Amino acid sequence: MHNISRIPYQPFEKPENPNSNLNSDQHVRFPPPPPPQLQNNFPPHFFNQRPNVPNVLSQQQCRPNFSPNIPPPFNLALPPPPPNFQCSIPPFFPNNQAFPPRQHTPVEYTRNPGHGNFINLHVPPPSLNNNVPRPVGMNLPATNATIPLQSEKDNGTVFRHEQGPKQIGQQLLENWLKDKSKVKKGTCDNQRSSENNKLWTWMNQLRELMQILTSMSTQVQYLSESYSSIDRSSWDKSVCDFEKLKRDYSACKVAVEDEVVEQHETALKQIQKKRKRQSRKRMNDLDHQLNISKVREEKNKQIDLWQERIQAKIKEENLRKARKEAADLTLSKVSKEIQDATRLIETMLSLKKLRLIRRDAAQKRGDTELGESRQSFEDKISDMTRLVQAQLECYKEEEARLKEVIRSEQNEKQERERLLQATNKKLKEKEEEDKLQSLLFGPKQDVSTTDPLYPFIKFYSQAEDNLQAFIQIRREWDLFIVADKTPASSVVPMSWVIPDAPSSLAWAQALK
Repeated sequence: MHNISRIPYQPFEKPENPNSNLNSDQHVRFPPPPPPQLQNNFPPHFFNQRPNVPNVLSQQQCRPNFSPNIPPPFNLALPPPPPNFQCSIPPFFPNNQAFPPRQHTPVEYTRNPGHGNFINLHVPPPSLNNNVPRPVGMNLPATNATIPLQSEKDNGTVFRHEQGPKQIGQQLLENWLKDKSKVKKGTCDNQRSSENNKLWTWMNQLRELMQILTSMSTQVQYLSESYSSIDRSSWDKSVCDFEKLKRDYSACKVAVEDEVVEQHETALKQIQKKRKRQSRKRMNDLDHQLNISKVREEKNKQIDLWQERIQAKIKEENLRKARKEAADLTLSKVSKEIQDATRLIETMLSLKKLRLIRRDAAQKRGDTELGESRQSFEDKISDMTRLVQAQLECYKEEEARLKEVIRSEQNEKQERERLLQATNKKLKEKEEEDKLQSLLFGPKQDVSTTDPLYPFIKFYSQAEDNLQAFIQIRREWDLFIVADKTPASSVVPMSWVIPDAPSSLAWAQALK
């Protein structure tokens, strides 16, 4: 233990500041930190019983005289507050809740007798415990809140008294969004329909005006022809009809004014442009679809050809393997038959020698019963040997033929590999030559038949595609070949001939 003298604890006194209007509910007041040499003798379980104090002040602000010489946990604890110290720390509640659950009274809904259709929400303020501080910055509704209510005739919205503010607000928001979408959609449709109606009304007016003019011309012609023979009543009736037509013409005359005609002509041009644009779009879409289908068909053809080549290659490889396996199997069988026939011939020769040895031994012993005669035995052995020898010759011919087949297969395989290597080599050389040509003379471009330079390019490049043209050009060049040491002659260069510089500016521009 450290020998440290205990200093009596002095209670913390609040400084007197008349201008300070801070409440204990807003700021947590802590006592001053202990001196550096102060030893805390409180039991450890005392600090575990206290609630969690919010970290309002930092460690250096709370304990500026922190001493590392005191062993933990005494160097981390604070002394108990004095008896008259008031701290608004919320009490400890179960389930890790910093505040007790609030008890809200049900919301009351009443109609506002004033102007407009409103709902009065009588929300009483929450009852807070004296020990629980009021949250700073949270403005709780202390008075009655009023929410505007839409009329039931507009959208049929009905609010029930058992609904809460959240449900009412959500319902109001949904109704507003529905009305907004309806207004937007209806506005666009109404504008489009109004424009179409105006145009069709103007066209109907023009049609009616044409009919009126036709009727007026017919009426004038009739009156001019029957002026002398018509009676007074018929004349007055015709004149009344003509006046009526004139009034109708005056009413429809507005449709042929310059401003109206220009306005509707502009609208018709816009419609025509729109229809042409839509027609072009349809044609472009159709062409695009046709091009896509054409490209798809070409790709499908290429894929089919590639698949056919692969399948033919695989089929040929399988047939070659099958032929080779069959030839190997037959060759093995023929070789086995040849070995058996050779072994049989050797066995018969050995049997013949054994017969002679036994016969000589019997004659020396004086045996008279020698069995079959020597001549008959040799004849039978010769017949069997001749038969086996004939089979052996057949087997050898079959073996030679099979070996020839296998040898031809191997030669064909080697020839294919050689041709493949030669083709790859030619392709590689052609690629290198094309690369060199592009480096020297620029990249080769495909010239269309409408290009004015197409005949010249075709003339100078005809030897690449036509063998007869190549032979003719070579013969024309060979006419200039002369013997060595001929005056004014030169040898064929072994490298590229670099052209001379252009002789004039016009020629240089033409070369570009």
